[in-house]
Amino acid sequence: MMETEAKADWIHVEQSVPDEVGQDIIGFAVRNGGDDDDGVSLSVTGEDSSFDGNLAESQMPKYIEMVTSEETDENTEQDSLPDDFFNRLSTRQRIFIKILLERDEPVTGPDIRDEMRTKYDQEVDDSGSGTAGIISGITRKYGKEFRGDLLQGRVSHHNDEGSRVFEHWIGDKYEEELRDHFDM
Repeated sequence: MMETEAKADWIHVEQSVPDEVGQDIIGFAVRNGGDDDDGVSLSVTGEDSSFDGNLAESQMPKYIEMVTSEETDENTEQDSLPDDFFNRLSTRQRIFIKILLERDEPVTGPDIRDEMRTKYDQEVDDSGSGTAGIISGITRKYGKEFRGDLLQGRVSHHNDEGSRVFEHWIGDKYEEELRDHFDM
């Protein structure tokens, strides 16, 4: 197994991956490196090889996909949230879920990030990677299928720069349990 860590002001991802995936990440990072000012610090270590460098910020979604692709979806068939779910939520994940519950309708990523900054005093990147990091943390802990039952999303529209703007909402499967926990 290899240990990976990607770190910037707006995200921190640590994940153990099989050696083959670790080697793929190193190759990916070499091809898609960023500079010290705008890149994400990336470290990959294993018995036979290691890498310390920067990854272009725009490549974080692909990196996250690579480190979560080996996840097992052991929690996907249950009818209630895992026992440790609320204890394992980060502050930003907890706030993200609360915002979606409060709004009770699809909310765009920019609106979520703005509310996290203004209402909850959280530093969140303006780009979509700010929300992607929050969501990927849930995926990393519990798997893609569980995350899909918990959080729903789709492309809402394209902004003036041509980037996709996503909207998110709470999935039906766990909504009542989440509302009970947050007294909503």
